[in-house]
Amino acid sequence: MTFVFVLKWAVLDSIIMIFMINSYLQVAYGAQPSYDLYGKLQGMSKKFAELLGKSRPAPNI
Repeated sequence: MTFVFVLKWAVLDSIIMIFMINSYLQVAYGAQPSYDLYGKLQGMSKKFAELLGKSRPAPNI
């Protein structure tokens, strides 16, 4: 019985991983990255807006 689980882990899980990576790369190849993450993060919650406000450098006076 242990041999069956080892065989499943070695063969079947590897094949599934290859298919998952292949399908991800097919989708990610045509995707355009979005660099406007500040607006999205501020709109998610107040905590994100606070964190982004703290992370921005203070203006020079």
